[in-house]
Amino acid sequence: GCMQGGTNDNGFSRKFTKAFYGLRPKSFMVETMQLLAQLLHIPHLYAVKNSGHIYNAKRYGKKAQTINLNYDQLWEEHDGEVYDEWFYQLPLESKRRAMEDIKRPKRKMYRERYEWLDGYKDQLAQSLEPLLNSSTVK
Repeated sequence: GCMQGGTNDNGFSRKFTKAFYGLRPKSFMVETMQLLAQLLHIPHLYAVKNSGHIYNAKRYGKKAQTINLNYDQLWEEHDGEVYDEWFYQLPLESKRRAMEDIKRPKRKMYRERYEWLDGYKDQLAQSLEPLLNSSTVK
């Protein structure tokens, strides 16, 4: 999949971030991947590095210049570790900051974010329950 928006999103990112307690859209997608991997018992999450992006292939010419997301930086923000020349390996669970380590004015936002993410995980689990209980996924 791809995780890049346009250069002008008409304020969507700002509105999303405010509505989801400071969680940026790109980070929301990473959190969702991690939650799905946990719920579906997927043992590893690999994410393409900047150098591994398909637009860096010679056949795409200057398309690489149209990439406006630094994938490496995003994966490192989410504790990804370099796996090989082309990929990062992401942890299956995101780290949560201890409330004592968060500046007082931001604590409420983080507490609400973590509560929302817990509820989101529960909703995903309920949505996937029919699939998880079927004989096709084990």
